[in-house]
Amino acid sequence: MKQEFAYHGNHKKSNYFEGWYYKNVTVDKKWTISIIPGISHSKEKDCAFIQVIESINNKSYYIEYDKSDVVIHQNPFCIQIKNNYFYEDYIDLDIHTEELDLTGFLYYSEQTKLKSSKYAPTIMGPFSYLSMECNHGIISMHHYIDGILTLNQIEIDFEDGIGYIEKDYGTSFPKEYTWIQTNTLEKDDLDYKKVSLFFSVAEIPTFFGHFNGFIAVFYLNNKEYRFTTYNGSKLIRIPCHDGIYKYILKKGNEKLLIRMKPKNGLILRSPKLGAMDNTVFESLDSVCHVTLYQKKKVLFQQKMRNTGYERKEKQSK
Repeated sequence: MKQEFAYHGNHKKSNYFEGWYYKNVTVDKKWTISIIPGISHSKEKDCAFIQVIESINNKSYYIEYDKSDVVIHQNPFCIQIKNNYFYEDYIDLDIHTEELDLTGFLYYSEQTKLKSSKYAPTIMGPFSYLSMECNHGIISMHHYIDGILTLNQIEIDFEDGIGYIEKDYGTSFPKEYTWIQTNTLEKDDLDYKKVSLFFSVAEIPTFFGHFNGFIAVFYLNNKEYRFTTYNGSKLIRIPCHDGIYKYILKKGNEKLLIRMKPKNGLILRSPKLGAMDNTVFESLDSVCHVTLYQKKKVLFQQKMRNTGYERKEKQSK
């Protein structure tokens, strides 16, 4: 199977998108910047884009580029959009618009990959072998950052910060989904060297209709706890109360409890039939509580900060 980080759309002419998501949190946990480069092919036009969502000014930005501004480099793989370079372990930014001036570089070290097998070569498991409306890949659950970005004359030092990288590609985002990601502890604890959570539940179309599929990965001190539709896990969703969503995931004698209180989100563009015509709201500074049980023993229990949260509900006809 093709390397996850690489570009999958070489033979796609229309109704196709591909995007890479870099989340960056400063060591003091004050600031989060997510940067999303991508490519869009639709019947109307072919283009590239860079989206930026940041908690410094609590704003989001969408910059569109001509397809001639894109260069795909190999060995190592890099997507270049005009003067911006996106590698797996390094990004170099040079964005200048009326609203956004973003320059600088970030290096990523000690990246955390997920386990893979023939049955589950990616986080999509056996669905990796199917043609899906939206394919998801996790590039690094947790890594360290070095570098400085300057955003609209504000210098942000990311030395010893924490990062996360994922990607999506296909035709459209699901019509209904929830996405949660965090790897930032409210209180630093030497017992927890690496902690990261990814969770997504979505309505997935098939030839026979639709079904709700879910994926959750909790990474704790070099051990991966995976709860998914394809490995026999169970998901219980508790109705929202006082603005809090609860998710209980079970597999064997392991149980993961996620309590999520979203904050107001910012608008991001999202794909529909390859075109970046839809919108979704994403928060970068939500808070969630995570508890991991093994039988009745609590292996982990903490509040997580700088949580990324997206929720899209199906539109009524």
